[in-house]
Order: sequence, then structure tokens, then C-alpha cells
Amino acid sequence: MPSAMIGYLMKLIEQDKISLTIYIGDERLSELLDDLGLTQAFNIKTKSFA
Repeated sequence: MPSAMIGYLMKLIEQDKISLTIYIGDERLSELLDDLGLTQAFNIKTKSFA
């Protein structure tokens, strides 16, 4: 996920007060956002990784 996209989503959440839920089916992306501490901010929901 490009850093510009992360910044844009953060703007939506913090400045525009938009509630966001992201459904992720890619384990690497889920781990990246978790490492960045964005799981709760983006309300991340993961699908099973088979």
C-alpha cells in the first residue's frame, strides 16, 4: 500500500471524521498495517488466510 494512500486514509479519519473499515485478504498487508499501528485506526478486518 503506497504511503500516499495511508496518508489519505488518515486524513479521512482524523480531519473529515469518517468512520472506516478495511477488509483485507492479504496477510502481508495486514501485518504491515499492524506493524505501523494502524489496525485500530483503520478498523482492519482480516479474511482467513488459506
